[in-house]
Amino acid sequence: MKICIFKIPLHIYVLFCSLKKIIIFLNGNKKRISVRLRTKLILVKKKLILLTNILYKTPKQYLSTCMFLYFNDLKLLFKTFFKRNIIQIKLNLVGIGFKFFIFLFNETSIIQIKAGFSHNIVYKLPKKIKVLYLKPTLITIVGNCYKTVFNVVTIIKNLRLPDPYKKKGILYKNENIRAKQGKVC
Repeated sequence: MKICIFKIPLHIYVLFCSLKKIIIFLNGNKKRISVRLRTKLILVKKKLILLTNILYKTPKQYLSTCMFLYFNDLKLLFKTFFKRNIIQIKLNLVGIGFKFFIFLFNETSIIQIKAGFSHNIVYKLPKKIKVLYLKPTLITIVGNCYKTVFNVVTIIKNLRLPDPYKKKGILYKNENIRAKQGKVC
C-alpha cells in the first residue's frame, strides 16, 4: 500500500465529509476549495493528510495507469491553494468528442486537444505554467504571472474559437454564448 502525505499550513482549515468523500479547505481570506477523493483517506489530523492508493469502487486499470497523475494533480492543487499569489483560469471544451489530453515530459507540460479537426492540436506550455486536469473537457491553467497565464489561455482558446451557431469550442468556465439563429426558409 502506497501512502501520500500532504502538509497543511497553519492558516488553512480542513473539513472532511466521509459520506461524499470530499475534503474542503478554508482560507482566512474567505477562499475555499473542495476536492472529491478517488482514494481512501487515512488521517486528517494535526495539519497532515494521509492518502492511500486504495480506490473507491473503480477498476484496477485506473490504479496502475493514472495514480501518479492523480497524486501530482492533488499536490499541484494544494500548492496553488496554499500560496496566495497564484492565478488560475479554467477552460471548458464544449462539443461531442472534444477532449483535452495532458502529457508531462521533464517538468514541461504538453496539451493535446481533440477539437473536431482531422488532426489533433498539440501545444507546449512554458515551464512556469502548470495544468490541472479536472475532466477530459475541463482543465485549469495555473501560474504566478497574470500576463503569461492570460497569454497562454488566449492562445489555447484561439485554437478552437467558440461557434455562435452551435455553441461549440473552447470557452472559459462560466462563459455563455448567445446562439445565433440559423437560416430560416
